[in-house]
Amino acid sequence: SRPRTRHRTVRGNNNLHRAHGRPRWGDISFRKRENAYRGMSISRRAAVIFGTTYFAYAGIYFARKPFAVVKGTIETELSFSRDALAAIDSSLLVAYAISQLLLGKTVSFLGQKTPIILAFFIAGAATACVGLMDSSLAMSFFWGTSGFAAAVASPLFCIILADIMPPAIRATAIGAWSSCQQLGGIAANIVSAAVLANYSWRAVFYTSGAIVSMFAPILLLVLPATERAGSSTVAKDKEQAQNGKPSSDTSILQVPGAISVAVSYTLVKMSRYCLMFWLPYFLARHLGMSAAAAGTVSAALDLGGGLGSILGGIACDRFYNGKSLAISFHLALATSLGLLAWTGASAALSPPPMALHVAAILLVGFCIAVPDGVLGGASSRSLVDYAGIVGNGALVATISGVINGCGSVGAVAQGVLTSKIIDHFGWNGLFLSLSGAMLLASLSLLKAVGVEARAVAKSLPSDAKKTD
Repeated sequence: SRPRTRHRTVRGNNNLHRAHGRPRWGDISFRKRENAYRGMSISRRAAVIFGTTYFAYAGIYFARKPFAVVKGTIETELSFSRDALAAIDSSLLVAYAISQLLLGKTVSFLGQKTPIILAFFIAGAATACVGLMDSSLAMSFFWGTSGFAAAVASPLFCIILADIMPPAIRATAIGAWSSCQQLGGIAANIVSAAVLANYSWRAVFYTSGAIVSMFAPILLLVLPATERAGSSTVAKDKEQAQNGKPSSDTSILQVPGAISVAVSYTLVKMSRYCLMFWLPYFLARHLGMSAAAAGTVSAALDLGGGLGSILGGIACDRFYNGKSLAISFHLALATSLGLLAWTGASAALSPPPMALHVAAILLVGFCIAVPDGVLGGASSRSLVDYAGIVGNGALVATISGVINGCGSVGAVAQGVLTSKIIDHFGWNGLFLSLSGAMLLASLSLLKAVGVEARAVAKSLPSDAKKTD
């Protein structure tokens, strides 16, 4: 008779992995993990967390997108200047950046779960309050409050997912999960545009706030309780500390490549947020579309991004041997070239057909999604792993907060600079500037790409190195 297979539970973060007599995923080579890919499964609880956080983070975009959709309407009805509109955008981004830079301290004090629950409740309430205001100053206050609260969601979700997903499929899983950003953007654009067309711009904020807040009780039930990061939230780190390099230091300087990623993400997020916030305005004001139609067409950016996130994650595991920073470098460069081609074609064709703009928006959204998702997502966990540092959950949260905070600084910079660039150089000048920013983003990432390549090469067995 066949011997019974003994199953043992691998206690990663919150007892989420089950292994069948195999060594821990973090202890086997990249090649062996690739071979074991087909026989691997994710526990039911991990799948529930994946699905819940996916739709919850899609929902958080209802606390970001509405203002971009109603911007033109508010400008007309309340007689706001373009600078006043940019100031409201910037209030969210400044608060967002501050909150993310404080993420390490927040997690050390409250753990991971509590800030996420508060984020959805407060962000939803503050978004609804924007619809009650008539002054740009009051709108800035509540829009900034929404941004401050919502800022913790992305890095904390990515840390949780990076901990529960085996490294063999981490890029595919995080890539698939990152498509929630595009799903949320599309849904927020379409719903906001529909509400605006049938009701009013105030109703857009009321509806969006309710959608965001409803996820708070759901996450309260689904997310696992965590210890404070200062004592290491990841049990895996404790188990592997004897083989790694334990450290209680939370300085970003001890992790090679972290500064490189932070600089690159600043430029990537500056470019993406400029497109996200100003594309509806460009389509409405420059191309003459209605506000509702502009909001719907601009969803092409998120549609392309959703495809890019999913296919990019699969390509990373299949063709890049899990090197997510390497594929991010290539697609950041591709984004730069796409923006350059869009600008050139728009200048050569007068006026350019609408199909050209839609195709360009889809292409740029596809390419920029991977570097945006990787650098602001699981890169902090990967960089700490590459450095061989274990037993320091606070360090992962700190690096994630710094990287995402720097990205938000870039988003703030676009809020300040975009209207000035449009006034002085026009829309073609803006898209050329974004092309240059993405070129610099790809070049800034080179050091981190080298760190990743060396770490992966060390993990491969000698025969795999010859093959690869």
